[in-house]
Amino acid sequence: MNRIFSKSRLSLYYLLILLTAACSPARHWVTDPEAAGLYETDHLVLFRTPDRLILMLDNEQTSPALTLSLKEGFLEARTVDTDARFDKGSFHFKDRVRDRCQDLQIEEFSTTDHAVLLTARLCGQYDLRLRFSATDSLTLEVEAELLGEHPFDQLILHCASDKNERFFGLGAQYSEYDLKGHRVPLWIEEQGIGRGDQPITFFSNFYGAGGDHFSTSAPIPFLLSTRRRSFELGGGSRMAIDLRKKDEIRLEVFDSQLRFKVRQAGLPADLVAAHTREAGRGTPLPDWVFGTILGIQGGQERVLGKIDSLEAAGCPIDAIWIQDWVGQRQTSFGSQLWWYWEPDSSRYGDLSQFCEDLAGRGIAALGYLNPFLVDHGPLFDEARERGYFVKRDDGSDYPIEATGFSCFLIDLTNPEAFTWFKAIIRTHLIDNGFSGWMADFGEWLPTDARLFSGIDAARYHNRYAVDWARLNYEAIQEAGKEGEIAFFTRAAFSGSGHYAPFYWLGDQLVSWGRHDGIGSVVPALLSSGSSGMAVNHSDVGGFTTIKRFPVSITRSRELLQRWIELGAFSPVFRTHEGLRPDLNRQVYDEPDMRAFYSKFSQVREELRPYLLSSFEAFRQKGEPLVRSMYYSFPSDPETLKIDQQYMLGPDLLVAPVVRKGKQKVRMYLPAGEWEHFWSGERFAGGRWLWVKAPLGEPAVFWRR
Repeated sequence: MNRIFSKSRLSLYYLLILLTAACSPARHWVTDPEAAGLYETDHLVLFRTPDRLILMLDNEQTSPALTLSLKEGFLEARTVDTDARFDKGSFHFKDRVRDRCQDLQIEEFSTTDHAVLLTARLCGQYDLRLRFSATDSLTLEVEAELLGEHPFDQLILHCASDKNERFFGLGAQYSEYDLKGHRVPLWIEEQGIGRGDQPITFFSNFYGAGGDHFSTSAPIPFLLSTRRRSFELGGGSRMAIDLRKKDEIRLEVFDSQLRFKVRQAGLPADLVAAHTREAGRGTPLPDWVFGTILGIQGGQERVLGKIDSLEAAGCPIDAIWIQDWVGQRQTSFGSQLWWYWEPDSSRYGDLSQFCEDLAGRGIAALGYLNPFLVDHGPLFDEARERGYFVKRDDGSDYPIEATGFSCFLIDLTNPEAFTWFKAIIRTHLIDNGFSGWMADFGEWLPTDARLFSGIDAARYHNRYAVDWARLNYEAIQEAGKEGEIAFFTRAAFSGSGHYAPFYWLGDQLVSWGRHDGIGSVVPALLSSGSSGMAVNHSDVGGFTTIKRFPVSITRSRELLQRWIELGAFSPVFRTHEGLRPDLNRQVYDEPDMRAFYSKFSQVREELRPYLLSSFEAFRQKGEPLVRSMYYSFPSDPETLKIDQQYMLGPDLLVAPVVRKGKQKVRMYLPAGEWEHFWSGERFAGGRWLWVKAPLGEPAVFWRR
């Protein structure tokens, strides 16, 4: 066997074994205590002491990649009775543990060139196989699987942490950037309305839609640690990572097999780069993505009128997003779209000619799409006749109640349905001249649905979002339009990065709320960027508008202006009229608002080369466009708790105003020299300071 570990490091490891063994009495759970020692493969050394397993990779890191306690039993199996409730994309799980086992007895170790294999028994009767492997010096792969018949449907692995270790990532997390002290479920669902901001959450929960601090449509199972390591859970079943104990990390899967990777590297950028090499680094993007995207609707005459008024105010418009290309209807929730994916000629006449005329003005046209069909129109009749919808247990089509109407979800495990829906995209979006679209939803597959493939819907649920992105990607690729056409999606999981060109953060409230308003945007950009979702953004102005007694949440002028500032210094600058456009302030309203929006559209135009360069850095190196302060300055302890400022690309520091009435922000300038974006004044870094941020001049600095 190739011995690749240095003698000095091995000496330290042996010393660690001796010290640990001397301080720990032998335990009955080791079949042969005298055999405790070292197992070495290429790139990996496993130490067995009387009360722990220590796994070291052959790299420059001095700490173990993974430490597992034998004293407490590092693997736990549970039998869980689960009551799952589904309501408009929100899932509520009530788990009752009926049985559990954490009595682990290791019976045998063996090695191959790349792996250490363990056979063990749980509670003296259930066979367990564990495999620790490393095909390179950065990555430890762990597999644990229960064999034969057993009653368990949940596995929990306990591994060592310490009180100073901090954790970031896990996809789009709106409420918490530092995840230490929290249990984070990894299940795709609607993010919720309110998510803890009151009083809206209280009233939303009458409909089961309030959400909580960790409900999200993009729970990427990638965790970044300040101990220069990362964790990535595999599979698609319901899972969670529990970081509530100061000295422990708990990896939970509702399955009888648990797979995960631990990577080690010197910098967080190296860990994110390694993750995105496997998880995907998006697809080529057209230039309009990094320009000004105007969200507008209401038909051809209204859209063209608003474009003309904004261009007259000096606003460069690169794309318009006309989500109502399929028509609109009024529901109890507000003005909503018809989900039958054919053009509404009463609104846009000849849609292909409309898109062509816009292209002649240098403006790309974007549409809207989701994987549902309402019970109306020829496409619905065809899908129903061919059996393309997900089913109920009795074999009938599964009706899903949306906000004010019923709809039916395409079964993406059915290859014919998958191909059929790609043809809809080709015919009605691509051939009509759209340059892109919002590929909405992907979170709503019920756990009790029956699928064409026979896969358990609860185990496929998280993967549905990946296949939804793949469907849209393949439609573009097969049309030969990759790099010319791009869609954006909110639902994401491991593997979405291979297909999704870029993302958006879902449906924030048009409010100042910390958990579901403008205050939730920066934490979500930070966490998603740390998870490999490099090009992400929010609806400028927010989306969810509530005007129902006793709750009234509508977009104010100041909120819209602050969101414009935030959006202009984000990876994508796209406005949204909101759920109730008539109740919200809009970027095209009065002359001074048009002037304000135009100013930041011009800033956006100046930033375009910088953003394109930053995107290329992502494609080549995996570096996100929005970078947390810790990601960019990992040796500076002040950066660990900063969750309302960020680096946009390598050199632009942004601290947006996200609180009503504030005219300054307290922000941290890392070491170095920084130039104020608006005044050109230079500041020495390595300190906290208050920065004036009047409307129209958010706190932004260039790194000199």
